[in-house]
Amino acid sequence: MTIAFTLRDYELEDIANAFRELGVEALAVNGHRIVARTVIQKNGGRLSLDGAFVNAPYVFDAIGDPAALYGSSASGVSGEQAGPVGAETIAATLRSRGNVSLTPEPDLHINAVVPVHPQVYASYSPH
Repeated sequence: MTIAFTLRDYELEDIANAFRELGVEALAVNGHRIVARTVIQKNGGRLSLDGAFVNAPYVFDAIGDPAALYGSSASGVSGEQAGPVGAETIAATLRSRGNVSLTPEPDLHINAVVPVHPQVYASYSPH
């Protein structure tokens, strides 16, 4: 799916969540992998994913069960759909690019990763 106009941070987060509701196993926007801990925010007036800037057009690449993606009525994206996002209307078409088959690869090259950050928890400190 491609969106040609500029999105706000919460709109991109809503779209990513809609893909999750559809059962997408893996999602990337403009080559940046989105996971549960990805920070989506406006940074200096620009949209960023974990600090890396992304600009329109936004190209979404997703891996998931085609039957779930095309047949779902989740609140975001399915098959062919037009719907409002902010002041704009998205006309989205999902298309299958084929099946994914995984086999062991001795020379595996990973081109999209998310750095591991330590968990930060609040702690109680008596006055």
